[in-house]
Amino acid sequence: MMVRHSPARLASAAIGILVALLICNSPAAADDGVLVKVISVDDSGFPTLTAVVSVESGGRPVRTLDPANVTVTDNTAAVSVERISRIQDASIPTTIVLTLDTSGSMVGEKLARAKDALAGLIQRLDAGDNVGLIGFASNVQLLMPVSKDKSGMVQALAAVRAGGNTALYSAVAESARLTAVSGISRRLVILLTDGEEFGNVSGLTRDESLDRAAQSGAIFYVIGLGVEADRDYLTQLAARTGGRYLDAPAAADIQGGYSAIEETLKGQFVLSLRSSAPATPLARTISVTVRDGGRTGTSDYAFQSARPQPSSAEVVPTPRPTEAAPVATQPAAAPTAVAPAGDDGPNWPVLVIVLAVVLFAAGGAAGWRYRRVSRLHPGEPGDGAQLVNPPPPLEPAAEPATARLVRREGHDGVTGPALATIAREPVTVGWGPGCQLQLPRRDGLEPAHARLWWGDGKVMLHHLAGGKTTLNGLSVQWASLVDGDSVGFGPYVYEYRAGTIGGVAGASR
Repeated sequence: MMVRHSPARLASAAIGILVALLICNSPAAADDGVLVKVISVDDSGFPTLTAVVSVESGGRPVRTLDPANVTVTDNTAAVSVERISRIQDASIPTTIVLTLDTSGSMVGEKLARAKDALAGLIQRLDAGDNVGLIGFASNVQLLMPVSKDKSGMVQALAAVRAGGNTALYSAVAESARLTAVSGISRRLVILLTDGEEFGNVSGLTRDESLDRAAQSGAIFYVIGLGVEADRDYLTQLAARTGGRYLDAPAAADIQGGYSAIEETLKGQFVLSLRSSAPATPLARTISVTVRDGGRTGTSDYAFQSARPQPSSAEVVPTPRPTEAAPVATQPAAAPTAVAPAGDDGPNWPVLVIVLAVVLFAAGGAAGWRYRRVSRLHPGEPGDGAQLVNPPPPLEPAAEPATARLVRREGHDGVTGPALATIAREPVTVGWGPGCQLQLPRRDGLEPAHARLWWGDGKVMLHHLAGGKTTLNGLSVQWASLVDGDSVGFGPYVYEYRAGTIGGVAGASR
C-alpha cells in the first residue's frame, strides 16, 4: 500500500530532523567543519589543569578524541595533554536541573510530549548524576529536590499539570540558584518554554535574571517551543552561560530538541592537562585546537584563575649570586672589606650593588609595563594585556556622574545612535530590546553585547557575549576607561568622553 503524506506533514517531519542539529547561540560550524567549545576550566591544582570541552565534526558530536589531535595553550604557553576521557567515563559529579514551563499555554500535547521526552532523558542519565526538577507557571515550584532518585523524579514529573502565567525570569534565577547550592562544580540546566515573561510576575528584570544565571556557573541548554517563545532572551541566556539554544517549531519537535541536547552532552570530554605557563597573571585564556583529518576547530576560554599564587618575592625573580657572578668579575674598585686569606667566598659588597641596579631596572620596566596594560583584561591570546586583579563588582556610582560615548562618524560606513550617556545606572549595549544603547542589528553585534558602569570613580567596560568588544583596537573582556579611549562594539566604534555632569543613563539618537 502506498502511503501519501501531505506537504505540511512532510515539512513538519523535515523540521523535526533539522531541529536536532540546530544550534543558535554559537557560530555554526559548516557540515564539514570542526566546532570546539571550552565549557569550563579548573586550574586550582596548577600546574595540573582540567578542562571540559565539547567537539563536533561534520555537524555531529565526536565520540572519540585522540590526544595527538589536540593542541592546548595557557596564555599562549604550551600545555601538554596527558589524558582525555569522555565526560560519562570521567566520574565527574554533575548537577542537572530540569526546568519545565507548566503555564496554561503548555496544556495538552505540548506538556504531554515534554513529559515523555524528559522521562526518557532522566532514565538515561548516569547513576551518579544529581538531578532536580523545577516547574514554573505564575510561580516557580521545586517539584523534586536535587538527588540521585531517578524513579522519584519520573513520578514527580508524571504529576505535573499545566495552568497559569509565565514567570520565566524567576524560573531561570531559581534554576541557577539550585545548581549553585549543590556545591558541585559541573552544573547544567535544561530548560523548555513556549512563552515569555508575563508582565512582571517574576519580580525580576530581564537583565537581573541573566546576571544571576551567568554568575551561578551553570550552563543553560534551552529549547524554545513554538512561535511565542522569547527567542532573544533565550538566546542571550544560552550565550551568557556557555550553553546552547535550540528551536522546536512544534510539539512534535520537542523530543528532537531533548535528543539534540543529549547528543551534545555525549560529545563532551575531560582534558587532563599540564601547563608550562607561569602562575601569574590571574587573567587567563585557554585555547584548545582539535584536528579531524584535514579539518580544524579552535575555541578560546577566558577566565579568572584559581591557581595558587607565588609569594610577592617570587613575582619578580631575584638573581642569585651565581647569576650575578659574571658581572662581578668585571673590573671594580677595591672593596672596603677583604675576605681572609684562603677564603674564596663571594665579593658581597659588589654583588649587593649589582643586585640593587638589576632590581631597580627590573622594577622600572615592570612599572612601565603595568601602567601600560593594567586597565585591560584580554579577550584573546596575543592581545598582550595582563591583569592580576579580578574584575570589580558591578555597582552603581556612589555619586551621580555622567560620562559619554560619542559615535565616530564614517567608521566602515556603520551608523548608529550618535551619543550615549553613562550615569548612575549601568548601560547595556546591543541590539536587544533591553539595551540602553540600542544599535542597529549587524554581524558581530550581540543582543546584549557589552555593559558600562561606574566603579571606583571610573567607567568600567565589560564584554558580555559573542563578537568582540575592543578598547583602542585591543579585544577585551573588561577594562576601565580614560578620556579619549576608542571603544568598539562589533562593527560600531565610539569615543569615550569623561565627565561629571549629573543625569540619567540612556542613549539619545
